[in-house]
Amino acid sequence: MEVIETDSNLPSIKMSVDIKIPHSTGQFIYQANDIWFECNEWDIFTQSINYFSVESDARAILRNMSEFFAISVFVEKGMLSFSFRSEEIYAGQGKSSISFQCIIDDDILGH
Repeated sequence: MEVIETDSNLPSIKMSVDIKIPHSTGQFIYQANDIWFECNEWDIFTQSINYFSVESDARAILRNMSEFFAISVFVEKGMLSFSFRSEEIYAGQGKSSISFQCIIDDDILGH
């Protein structure tokens, strides 16, 4: 994720998102360059992650302003995990969606 623009009228940030999910026959790629988050939501998300401990379950969720995109980092049963989901309602003539969840391990952090 990369910050592209900020808006001080409604404290918010515009970010680009690039997620690659490898699988056995290739990869899924999600790219977007117009995802807006309220600054307050971003602050809560990042602060929540700072207080994670593998001893207790916890979850930090970041949703964009339209709530069609969300990232979650969480600890469950001592395992650090990541998930995201996205819906695009105006994609062509219909609706597209993708969701993904995985445990964050050394292999994931190395990419």
